[in-house]
Amino acid sequence: MRAALGRGAPPDGRGETLVEILVAVAILGLAATALLGALGTVTSASALHREQATAETAIRSYAEAVKAVGYRPGCSDPTRYTASSVGFAVPDGYGTTAPEVWYWHRATGPADTDRFVPPVECPAQDPGLQLVTLEVHSVNGQESETLRLAMRATQ
Repeated sequence: MRAALGRGAPPDGRGETLVEILVAVAILGLAATALLGALGTVTSASALHREQATAETAIRSYAEAVKAVGYRPGCSDPTRYTASSVGFAVPDGYGTTAPEVWYWHRATGPADTDRFVPPVECPAQDPGLQLVTLEVHSVNGQESETLRLAMRATQ
């Protein structure tokens, strides 16, 4: 009779209660939260990977520009391997630090050893071998790439 009057539950007792609907909404909310969190993680990881790839490409291009210019003797010019002096165009959003140049020191006595020495110990005579450290970094500080390059004077 109830079904015929259009009121109440159907005679077989099917239907959703308020508790069942609330549980379903809570489960859907948790699933949506997890998906949005994963999407945010993927987005930030992608941006970091893009920065790493750009920095790596930039440092290799910088090294190629230094190699193309070739060995520059002496210790007096601290700008000889800077990006602008070798013709390297720094990508937007990235910068470089001043290259650090170490010089080869030949052993002069039994207690001495062959080694690279820092710029403050520049040898009196140019030995024809330098270790140049180049660095490219993102301006936001998230990514930095360093590369060491041995430069040798041509004979």
